[in-house]
Amino acid sequence: MIKKWMIAFLLLFSAASYATPWVYIPNPTYRGDRLDWCANFAADCGQPAVDAYCNALGYRTSAYFDIAPDIGRTRLINGAICEDSFCDGFSYIYCRQYSEVIYAPTAPGYSDRLDICKTFAADCGQPAADAYCQAQGWAKSYAFAIDEDIGRTRLITGAVCEDSFCDGFQYIGCND
Repeated sequence: MIKKWMIAFLLLFSAASYATPWVYIPNPTYRGDRLDWCANFAADCGQPAVDAYCNALGYRTSAYFDIAPDIGRTRLINGAICEDSFCDGFSYIYCRQYSEVIYAPTAPGYSDRLDICKTFAADCGQPAADAYCQAQGWAKSYAFAIDEDIGRTRLITGAVCEDSFCDGFQYIGCND
């Protein structure tokens, strides 16, 4: 399970970088009830239940979650219902997406559009897109498009291009 300081870090990182492979789901529900801690009665609890839930929502997997003990009525991912006061659920889940497309990406930590080069006039296109995706927690980029002559842009390193001919990304697709 994840520590409280790690949750704060993930939320801060998500807000500062504008993109993340993780989707935060507080107090997850399934078919109108809180999701049960177990995928089957008293079996496949924690990670197996979370993975099944994330898969059912169309996500890849999960790694971060925490228990919400004794919340009462819950629904197992198999559809069964636990109606006792001791039924446990989840206080939150982070599901991991398969991929993500970020439109008009900004340099992490800045509001400036991301420049198409990783360094000034070098490592442009794929290397810069890959570096951006890796900064977001993905393995690589799988697609991108260039916006030409948009003016001020910022490289992934934080350096600024302030000329009218500076190019940025229209979008970047990231995945693992």
